Amino acid sequence: MSCRAWKDGRAEITRYEPNRVDVKTEASGPSILVLSENHYPGWRAYVDGRRVDVLRVDYNLRAVALAGGAHQISFVYRPWSVMIGFLVSLLTALVLALWGLRRSKFSGGKATALGT
Repeated sequence: MSCRAWKDGRAEITRYEPNRVDVKTEASGPSILVLSENHYPGWRAYVDGRRVDVLRVDYNLRAVALAGGAHQISFVYRPWSVMIGFLVSLLTALVLALWGLRRSKFSGGKATALGT
């Protein structure tokens, strides 16, 4: 276990939306930026455009480790469940469209109600 002295630094939230938080930071040495919001699967973090691990700190908060200097941090919410749901919906719409085209082709171009 080690204890390090706090370094001088500052952080400013530059964008705050439900699925995205951008923060501009400046620190004189290595530091950890803690966002006082719940840690939840699906959040991704980017430091200066490069993806980094989202740390879970103080039981349930989000954080990222930073080197000294100025940085632009983005927390972006992109859960896999939303991506999978989108792909399933897209595939379903495609299958229904193809099925509808096939039915109209075999019925002589006339739309039929309930297969009659």
